[in-house]
Amino acid sequence: MKSLKKIFALSLLGISLVVFVPAAHAQSAPELNDQIDGLLEEITALKIRLAGVSATSDSVSPSCEFNRNLAFGSVGEDVRCLQRYLNEQGYLLASFGPGSLGNETAFFGPLTKAALVTYQTDNAGTILAPLGLSVGTGFFGSSTQAHLLAVRGSLGGATDIEAVSDQGLEVRLVARPDGTSVALAGAGQITAGQFSFTAPTSTNVSLSGLAFRKLGTLFDSQIRSMYLVDVARGEVVAEFQSLASGIATFSSLNFNVTAGAVRTLELRFDLAGQVVGGETIGWELTRVNTGLEKNVSGLPLATELLTVSTASSSTIASVSVAANEVATNLAAGTNNARVAQWIATVAGGPVSLKNLTLTFSGDANPSDIRNLRLLLNGVEVSGKAQASSKISFVVSGSAVLAVGENTIQVFADITGSPNRTMQVELSQPYDVYAYDITNNSGVAAVLVGDSSLITIDSGATRLQLATGSPTQSIPAGASAVTIGKFSLYAAGEPMRVKFLDAMLIQEGSFDWSINTNVIDDLSNIRLIDDAGNQIGSTISRVLSGSGSGKCSLLYASITCHFGSATAPLEYVVPVNTTRIFSLQADIGKNTDLETLSGSLVSGKENLEGQVSFQILSSANADAPVRSVSSVIEDGVINP
Repeated sequence: MKSLKKIFALSLLGISLVVFVPAAHAQSAPELNDQIDGLLEEITALKIRLAGVSATSDSVSPSCEFNRNLAFGSVGEDVRCLQRYLNEQGYLLASFGPGSLGNETAFFGPLTKAALVTYQTDNAGTILAPLGLSVGTGFFGSSTQAHLLAVRGSLGGATDIEAVSDQGLEVRLVARPDGTSVALAGAGQITAGQFSFTAPTSTNVSLSGLAFRKLGTLFDSQIRSMYLVDVARGEVVAEFQSLASGIATFSSLNFNVTAGAVRTLELRFDLAGQVVGGETIGWELTRVNTGLEKNVSGLPLATELLTVSTASSSTIASVSVAANEVATNLAAGTNNARVAQWIATVAGGPVSLKNLTLTFSGDANPSDIRNLRLLLNGVEVSGKAQASSKISFVVSGSAVLAVGENTIQVFADITGSPNRTMQVELSQPYDVYAYDITNNSGVAAVLVGDSSLITIDSGATRLQLATGSPTQSIPAGASAVTIGKFSLYAAGEPMRVKFLDAMLIQEGSFDWSINTNVIDDLSNIRLIDDAGNQIGSTISRVLSGSGSGKCSLLYASITCHFGSATAPLEYVVPVNTTRIFSLQADIGKNTDLETLSGSLVSGKENLEGQVSFQILSSANADAPVRSVSSVIEDGVINP
C-alpha cells in the first residue's frame, strides 16, 4: 500500500512538474523527495476530509492556541499553525511546495515531525532536559508547547511578545549607522541593521544561532551572501548557512554576552548586480538560540526596508587584493619585521578601507607577535598590541585606496617562538571591509593568492658596550671600580650564559705574566649585573690558570674566567631582556698603572637558548681606555 502511495504521489509530481516547473530547471533528488513527502501529507489530509472526518472535532480554532497534544497523523488548523511557526523560525519543513513557508498544511506528517525534532533538540535545555531527554521526539506535548508559547505568545497574528523579567535576554533594534535607506545593486556588505543583545544581570548568555525572515520584493537568489559582524571589534563572526524560502539561518554561532552587558551584531549582505531599481529588501529577526532556560524578549524585530538603486557612476568600484611574498625566515627577537603584504588593485573609483580582519595561524604563540602595525601605502593606519587567532584592524580616519595599485603591509615585533611557524592572511573576502566613496556603498573584495608561511628561527643575542660606560680617570686605591659596562640582550627566548671571559689591559705597570705584579695592581675582580646578581665568583686574588675563577696571564693583559665549558654557570637572561654587566675591580694603593681598560672577550659556544636549545657564541665588546691617577683615594666606589 505504501508503494502505491509513492507511485500515486510520483504521478501527481510528474503532472505538477510539467505544468509549473520550467524545462530549464533540473531538480535534485532531495528536492524531489521533499516534494513527494509534501504531496503525501496533502493527499492524506484530503483523504481524511473526503472520508467525512470533521476537522472541528479534532482541531482548535485558527487563533493558534494549543489545547491538545499533536503527533504524527494529527489533522487540524493547529497543525498548520505549528508548521508556520517552525518555518518562520528557520526550521523549514520543505524548501518549496506543500509544507514550505506560505504553503503550510493541516496534516502532521514526516516533514512536520523532522522539523519539530530539530527544534526540540536545539532547545533541549528548556524542552527536553526536564523530561530527562536530550534528543527531540517529534511529539508536540506540554513541554514543547510551554516553551513555544513562552517565547512567541499566541500565533494568531501577534507580532510582538510581552516583556519578560530581567532574567531573560533582551533584543533591540539599533539605529542604522550609515543613515541610508538605499541598497546599491552589486554592492557588498550592505548594512541591513544592527541588533543589540542585553544579558540578564545574573546570567551569561551564549548565542548559538539566529534566523532572519526576508522582507520586501527581492528573490532569495538575488542575495549573494549574508554576514553577522561584531560591531565592537569590526569582525565578521558568522556567515549564513542557508537562505531558503525567505529564511536565512546562522548556526554554529558562538557569540557570548556577559551578565548585565550589551553587545551588538550588525547584519550585512551582498546584493547581486542584476537587480531592478525600486525593489525593496529588509530583514526580520525571528529566532535567537541561547543556552538560557529563560525567555528572549523583543522578537520578532524587523529592520526598515531598503530600496534598491543603481550606481550613480557608470559602475560600482571593485577591489582585488593579491597576496605578496615576504621573507619566509625571521629570527626570534626581530623588531619591525614585515609579516604580510598585499597589493590592492582598485577600479571604478576610490575606496575607503574601514576594517581589515586577518587570520593568524601556525604553531607560534600569538602572544609572542607584538606591536602589530597596519600600513597603507607606507602610512600607519591602525595597530594592535599583540596577535590573536583573529586580528581585527579597525581603521580610524581616512584610509583611501586610490584607483590603481595600493600596498597594504603588516609589521610586527617577533618576540619569541623560535623554531615555530606563523602565517598572517586574509582568509575570506568579507575580511576586507571597504566602501565605494563615490557611491557611498560597500564593496565585495576579491582575494588572490595566499600569504607567506614564515619560519621563526632561533633567537639571537647582542653583546655590546653599554651606554653610560665610565670614561673618567681611575684613582689609585679605589675599590669596586667599574672598568666597563656591557649589555647582553636575549632576543626571542631566554638565554643561558654558560661562561664569560673578561680581559683587563694595562700600560705602565710591570710584567703581568708574573701574578705577584698583578696582585699589586688589581684584586677582587668580579662581574655584577644591573639586577644585583653576580656572574660567577669573585676572583679575590689573581691566580694563573684556565679554569673558572682563575686568569690567563700575559705581559700586558690578563683574561679572567667566570665559569667554563666544563663547569658552566646557571645564569639566565630572561627573554627579550637586556642585562647590563659591570666589570669591577679594586685598584691597589701602590699601583704603577698608567692606563687600564676592560673587555668581554668573544666566547665559543658559551650561550644556550632555553627554548630552541641552540648553542651560540657571544661577541667581543671593548670598554674605552682610561687613565689611572697616582693620587690615592681610599674607598672611592665606581669612579
